[in-house]
Amino acid sequence: MQFVTSSYRARLDGLSFVLFSGLAALPLVLGYALGGPEWAVTFLLLVVGLGLFRPGQRGPFPGTLPLFRSAAPGLFTLIESLAERAGLKSVPEVNIVPGGQINAAATLRGNRPVLIVTEALLANLDARRISAVLAHETAHLAHRDLLVFRLAGTLQAATMVLGFVTILLALFAVPIDPASAVLWTVVAAVAPAAARFLVAALSRTREFAADLGAARLTGDPGALADALEIIEYRPRTLWDWITGRRTPVPLDPARDAFRTHPPTRERVRRLNLLARLISGG
Repeated sequence: MQFVTSSYRARLDGLSFVLFSGLAALPLVLGYALGGPEWAVTFLLLVVGLGLFRPGQRGPFPGTLPLFRSAAPGLFTLIESLAERAGLKSVPEVNIVPGGQINAAATLRGNRPVLIVTEALLANLDARRISAVLAHETAHLAHRDLLVFRLAGTLQAATMVLGFVTILLALFAVPIDPASAVLWTVVAAVAPAAARFLVAALSRTREFAADLGAARLTGDPGALADALEIIEYRPRTLWDWITGRRTPVPLDPARDAFRTHPPTRERVRRLNLLARLISGG
């Protein structure tokens, strides 16, 4: 089991590295088009610096309220246990969203980790499934995925800006080599869509890694699979409401290529496979 999960984690991390490298290459290429190798390196370093040192949000998150231990001691004990097992340097703060859908999220306030839960999550899931969902978010924190996402977003924004500038220069500057101008115009036009695709693929890969991290933290991948199916459940007809039947969200390959989360059925399939491996089935 340990070998299988370690190998799976290594594949996910390797794919993440390839996707992030491709994303970083886009502003590098556009910077080269604008000013040669020196500009390319300068642009890349500037973009990475902005992503690394951009100040995080420091105030309260919109729509959330602070949750204190006295209101949910069991929840705080669970979060402390997950943080310790995940090797976090500090226990996350806890915010709650009144009402809302069944959901949870991890974020940062400055450099301090924060877990956000909804009232619907606490009201509709049992302790086992809540533990699995919070383990998934804790895994994002342990894997430093929030920093990865912030860097990826900065690289995507830079690609869009540099692409626009490259197109303007190629179209309206007097090009010495018209063929080169056409080539760079095409590259600059395609680059923003490629960046969006790579960011989405990177996000989906990190979601799979967080699912695996949750399975390792709890030893119960089936609990997260159950929670995901409950979260995904959408009654589409009156009969669905009456029977409680879970209707899967239809797959759309064109749309799914730019989704930041993998299809739930694929996440559930992988988690159930891990559950069978753990049980020896």
